[in-house]
Amino acid sequence: MEGRTVRRYYEEPYLKSLDADVLDVRQDGLVLDRTIFYPEGGGQRGDRGMIDDVQVLDTRTVDDDIVHVVKDPAAFHAGQRVHLQLDWDARFRMMQAHTAQHMIAGTLHDAFSIGTVAIHLADDVVTVETDRSDIPLSTLHEVERLVNDAILADCGVTCIEMEHEEAERLPLRRSIKVSGPVRLVKIEGVDLIACGGVHVSFTGQIGLVTYAGCEAVRGHVRTIWHYGRSAWDHIHQDRLVLSRVSTMLSSPMGEADEALSRLLDEVKELKGEIRSRDAMIATMMLERPARVFVSPVGLSAYQKLASPQRVFFTVYDRGDRLDWLLCAPQDVFERLEERFADFSMKGGGRAPLYQGSAVCCIDDLMRFMEGLLDG
Repeated sequence: MEGRTVRRYYEEPYLKSLDADVLDVRQDGLVLDRTIFYPEGGGQRGDRGMIDDVQVLDTRTVDDDIVHVVKDPAAFHAGQRVHLQLDWDARFRMMQAHTAQHMIAGTLHDAFSIGTVAIHLADDVVTVETDRSDIPLSTLHEVERLVNDAILADCGVTCIEMEHEEAERLPLRRSIKVSGPVRLVKIEGVDLIACGGVHVSFTGQIGLVTYAGCEAVRGHVRTIWHYGRSAWDHIHQDRLVLSRVSTMLSSPMGEADEALSRLLDEVKELKGEIRSRDAMIATMMLERPARVFVSPVGLSAYQKLASPQRVFFTVYDRGDRLDWLLCAPQDVFERLEERFADFSMKGGGRAPLYQGSAVCCIDDLMRFMEGLLDG
């Protein structure tokens, strides 16, 4: 036993309430003679709940003592008998998450020789940062399948305490990070590792694990997983989205990807037609004598038409602002830039093409530009 507090969460991890005596009232919280509150560590957050009628905001380890961070430490005194009540829903989610994390990391290691660098446990997801810079999606889907097979098998989860030297001789997934006696967590047929967390007794209590994606972190692949109720919510949400998309596409859910692919092809073709139409309109606008004009199409249509031999200014009215484009020598732009503040303009570029936006009266801007280009 470390510190002054008996850690009943190891002996009875499913114990939801307990009476205890206050050993010490610190500025940062209470130290008790026994507790069911697990302190933050190993990627698992500290337990919350109530001590008597005072809220426990967090549980931490400070100088080998378990400190219960309470909302009002002044409500307690040394020697006082108190009643502890866990926020059981939050604790059980952490037990599910911690066990699911072992199963995911153990399966990555045993089935694919992928190591774990860091983990994080939250109310709805578990993240496992691996030692790989790339992992095929098929591998992660296979990990998901193998983990759920072990959940369905309802494998036993046991904790064993032994001497450090004896534990080092076992085929552990990861080297032991602490000195002295070691607490091992064994998930039958899935994982064996030194761990100080709390876990469910059988894997079936996790319910389900689903792969939710990955991200690059420090050159590693960090995998993201839903577990328990969150995993079911994840599936239901995906199903709801797919159902809505299928309805919009007038397609069966099993054929939604093909219908979406056809739609994207059509959109791509239509965008090409619109670009061709806009380019034709832009060309026609530049064939007119006016060098300052309001464009009926977006200004991207003029970019390939700009050249040192052409001088023109055009705007496109977006309703809340004006997009502007100037094709002219640099000195013309510099004279326009001097008046930016008058027209709430911004933008820039390189000769002969400059562009930006403005918030002003379109007529005032056009009159000024006519005078600038004619001058």
